[in-house]
Amino acid sequence: MKPKFIHLHVHTAYSLLEGAIKMPKLAKWASDNKMPAIAMTDTGNICGAMAMMHEMPPLGIQPILGTQLLVKSPKQNVNALDTSDDTFDKVVLLVQNETGYRHLLKLFSFYYMGADKQGQPHITFDELCEHTDGLICLTGGWEGLIGRPLLAGKYEYAKQIAQKMQTAFGDRLYIELMRHGMDQEQQTEEGFLQLALDLNIPIVATNDAYFLTPDMYEAQDALMCISEKKVLSDEDRRRLTPEHYLKTED
Repeated sequence: MKPKFIHLHVHTAYSLLEGAIKMPKLAKWASDNKMPAIAMTDTGNICGAMAMMHEMPPLGIQPILGTQLLVKSPKQNVNALDTSDDTFDKVVLLVQNETGYRHLLKLFSFYYMGADKQGQPHITFDELCEHTDGLICLTGGWEGLIGRPLLAGKYEYAKQIAQKMQTAFGDRLYIELMRHGMDQEQQTEEGFLQLALDLNIPIVATNDAYFLTPDMYEAQDALMCISEKKVLSDEDRRRLTPEHYLKTED
């Protein structure tokens, strides 16, 4: 059987003021493109779970429940990268079973209600590593716990973090590769591949999708400006690319 590409990193409209893909349209798109399954990985929530379970199965699509969380970099990581104490890295978690679902709920509690969690919601690296059973972890690309050290040229430190994550997740850890034409992706891809070889960690390709079609890019860019209280002309703001749309398997 020919391997299928499955979307494992998708932000829906429930990824508030960030994603622009409505669940009924996502389900129809998956059906039209003969996708057997698709993952929802909204930032900091699983609010779309009910809608996903309602829309996907009737069309023969397996819904994969997941999320993208921000993780507080380990203290040694902060020192190694010469960054501030406000460094947060991305991680993608996919629910494998009921145990994983319960662990994800605990992580959400830490994310929003943990001690000393004023400001940006996040979890700590230790909290992540202590609640891994039943969860599949994707490393989050160049903005992840491994990607940022690689981007800074700290390969050995990235390897240390990868080994700790490998110990915590076992064979449920995947090196995540993305290609949206961003310089940071190109600068870290070789390091990711070398880590995968050195530590025998499997690789998964993802398409970090925030909008359905390329012509939605400008509207989605404006949405992110609203989220960050910025204007389109601001240089110092978060930006995606027109390539962050929901691509077909081809």
